[in-house]
Amino acid sequence: MQWNNELRKWLKEIPDEYDIPILWDSFLQELKIKAKDVQQTDALTKINNLKMEGFEVKTYINKFEKLAERAGLNATNPDTTYFFMKGLTSSVRTNIRKKPIYGYRMARAHALDDVFITRMALYLIRSQIPTLLK
Repeated sequence: MQWNNELRKWLKEIPDEYDIPILWDSFLQELKIKAKDVQQTDALTKINNLKMEGFEVKTYINKFEKLAERAGLNATNPDTTYFFMKGLTSSVRTNIRKKPIYGYRMARAHALDDVFITRMALYLIRSQIPTLLK
C-alpha cells in the first residue's frame, strides 16, 4: 500500500509533456522485471526452506518443481540439483550420494527409487512379522 501511495504521488509530479506512450511502456517493462525479480527471490527462499517429509517424495518433487519453475531454475542448472538434494531426508540424501548423479533428473529418479525400495522393504518386513512370531 505504501508503494502504491508513493507511486501515485510520483505520477502526479510528472509534467504533462512527459506523459508519452514510450515512457509508459518503459515504465511497465521495468515494473515487470522488478516483479519477476521479487517472484524469483521468493521462490528461491521457499526452495531453500523446502523439506521432504517422511516418505512423501512425490509431494516434495511436485512442490520443488513448481518453485523451481518460478525461480527460473531448470533441470540442467547445477543449483537445481543442489537445492533438490538439500531438501531430501538425510537417509535418502545419503543413499543417493552413493550413486552417480549427472543432474537434477537423475537425482530425482534416484530419490524416487530409494523411497520405493525402502517402502517395499518395510512392507515385506511388516508382512513377515506374524510369521516370525510363531
